[in-house]
Order: sequence, then C-alpha cells, then structure tokens
Amino acid sequence: MMVYHVPWGIEVAIFLWFAAMAGMGEVIIALIDKHDIKKSVLKHYSGFILIFSILALIFILSDLPLFIGALPRIISAFLEGRFNLASWMSIGMILLSLEILIASIDVIKYRRLSKWISLIASKESFRIISIVIGGLVTLYSGFLLSVSSIPIWTISPLPILWIFSGALAAIALLDILLWLSGEENPIYFTLRLKFSFGIIVGIIIFMALHISASSRSMSAKESAHMLLYGDLGALFWIGFSLLGLILPTIVDGIQIFSGKSVKEMSLVSSLLYILGALMLRILIIYAGVPYWKFMVI
Repeated sequence: MMVYHVPWGIEVAIFLWFAAMAGMGEVIIALIDKHDIKKSVLKHYSGFILIFSILALIFILSDLPLFIGALPRIISAFLEGRFNLASWMSIGMILLSLEILIASIDVIKYRRLSKWISLIASKESFRIISIVIGGLVTLYSGFLLSVSSIPIWTISPLPILWIFSGALAAIALLDILLWLSGEENPIYFTLRLKFSFGIIVGIIIFMALHISASSRSMSAKESAHMLLYGDLGALFWIGFSLLGLILPTIVDGIQIFSGKSVKEMSLVSSLLYILGALMLRILIIYAGVPYWKFMVI
C-alpha cells in the first residue's frame, strides 16, 4: 500500500506541468517566430500556451473559497502596485498574469485580430520579454518546491530538470501540431531537439536520484528508495522511465539515424513525452518525505 507523507497531491503536479508547458512554450514560440513555420501552426500553438497559462493560474489558486475571500484585497494590491514579493503565491500570480498577457498578445498576433497589437508583438523587445517571462515561469515552478522542508524537493538539479522536461514537452506539442498541419516533411529540428532533450532529461534525473540517494538526509534517501525500489517504483520505471522517456527517445533515435521521419512514430513519441512530463511531476510530489519523519525526540 502506498503511503504519502506530504499534504500536496496531484493538483500541485498538474499545476507544475501546466506552468512548464506554458513557460517553455512561450520561450519556444518566441525563438521560432522568425522561422519558416506555418502561421496556422503558430496560431494553434499560441492558443495552447494561453490555455496552459490560464489553467496554471487557476491551479495555483485552487483553494477557491480562500481565493474568493481574498479577491478584493488582491485586486486592490494590483491596482495600487502593492505586491508582497516575499510570498511565493504573489510571485506566481504576478508571473502567470504576465504570461497570460503575453500569450494573449501572441494569440491576437497570429490570429490577426489587431494590426496595432501585431506590430507590438513583432518587435524584437517583445520577443526578449517573452523569453524572459516564459523562462521565469518555468523556473518558478521548480523553485516553488525548494522552499519546502522536503529534502528531495530542494536538490539542486530540480529547477534545471523542470526547464528541460518542460522544454521537451513543449517541443513535443509543437511537433504534433506540425504533423497535424498537413506538412509532408515537418521541420526536422523538432525531432532532433526531442531526442537531445530526452537524453538530457534522463541524465539530470540520474544525477538527481544519485544526489538524493547518497545524501546524508534520511528523508532524501527514503524518497529515492520510494522511486527506485518502493511503492512508486513501478510507476517510475514503467510509467515514466520506460513509456515516458526511454521508449520515445528510442523511437526518435531510430528516425534520426535512419534518415526518415514517420508521422505515426513521431506523434506517438511526442504524446509519450508530454504525458511523461506530467508523470515525472506526480512522482516527485508523491516521493516527498519531510525531514521531521526521521527526527528523534
């Protein structure tokens, strides 16, 4: 029987997933804006980023009664420019609100709803701001866990893992949209990036688990044991490692080294990467063991 030691559950993992998809998606769409990509693909991609951004903000405010009660104070603080930057909740709300604004501008641009907005969104300064805000949103989702008293959530590779895992899932979504757009030969860089990022994510996870397992903290050791051999072992090895990372990386590698990309193989690998990113966050959340579990009184 699985025993979880932290009050946070799957809703936090889903928030982390939405935030990573939104943040890294914004970075990617800003980087590829000048490339020769169908505007219809970017139109749908920007729409997904906006949806992910809104959902991330909803999940960070998932305690609805508390949020409704605090809503007047929140609106007043925003209007008066009073932000409690010592609060991770406030930082998250600010970053995600900016992300929603930028994503909305992207949607307006690619759907050609306003020439004035499109002109603003076409400026180089807007692209730089989009990259910065998107990166900060993703980093925020990683550092959010590090302020807790859960040792495995505070290990140094975690924010980096969140960035590369989020980027991998966001690139996978772009790859799916490219194939579904009717492109006979979709841009090859998505395939190579998925393969490269898949390997990088695997290396970072190995480093994170090694650090956790060799830590002096008994809580960190217990978390690593839960993932590798314990109650979460099957989900980690089969659900994430095999299906969410190794299998799609092998599928992409076969396509790259054979010199031929296959639509069905690419779609399956991309979908597995996206679900794998969610599974990774669920596992990290449920593997959390607080330090006080091993305190001797």
